[in-house]
Amino acid sequence: MTGNSSTTDGGGLFWYPGSTAGLNLLNATIASNTAGPTGGNIYTGGVGTFNDYISAGNTIVAGGSPSNCTGTVWSRWGYNLEDANTCGFTATGDKRNTNPTLGPLQDNGGATKTRVPLPGSPVIDGGTNTGCPAVSGATSYEVWRSSFNGAFSLVLTTAATLVNDTGLSADTTYLYKVRVIGGARPGSRQSTRRRQPSSPTRDWPACRSRPRTSPSCARARNEVERRQAAAPPSARTGSAGPAS
Repeated sequence: MTGNSSTTDGGGLFWYPGSTAGLNLLNATIASNTAGPTGGNIYTGGVGTFNDYISAGNTIVAGGSPSNCTGTVWSRWGYNLEDANTCGFTATGDKRNTNPTLGPLQDNGGATKTRVPLPGSPVIDGGTNTGCPAVSGATSYEVWRSSFNGAFSLVLTTAATLVNDTGLSADTTYLYKVRVIGGARPGSRQSTRRRQPSSPTRDWPACRSRPRTSPSCARARNEVERRQAAAPPSARTGSAGPAS
């Protein structure tokens, strides 16, 4: 998660105060997000708040403005890295005040844009495989591999959560990423900017001026007709018309 911004708290991740929903950050990168008052990368619910609903492991938090975290994130699995010292990472393997040395967000091959650790980055071989869970509902995993200055390519598709790669060259550093197939969000990809949600009533003028068959026009027509049916007779402006 990178490059997002908010005029309020939590440019990358906002945890609503009082919520009891848990959030696991595992093998994640949250970097270079900005917010107005606090919590450029992660808003934990308040300045100085210890939030044990947000669990982290093998996660990078860096480059947030005006800060990375507003308070402490639970380093449940350890081996997290922060380029400042605002998230409270003190578990085994955690690194603070350490630059992750990431490349820019770009197409490195594979299904998503990524920020690849550059040569000499402290995140290389800095994580742990212990406690790496399966994704609920996942049917399989795509394993992608790259060496430095090379594009990612698909190595294999497997249902296993532990993979031994073969055919590697000596004295070569390899980078990996995994894409989940199935699960709660099949084929999900990273998002790097906020997407304005579609509004049925906002879509309707375009559907009327250029009739077409599409799910958005069908939703727009249904919403307009619903509102007209619910309005008093004096407020009705006529039929929504066909959206063929």
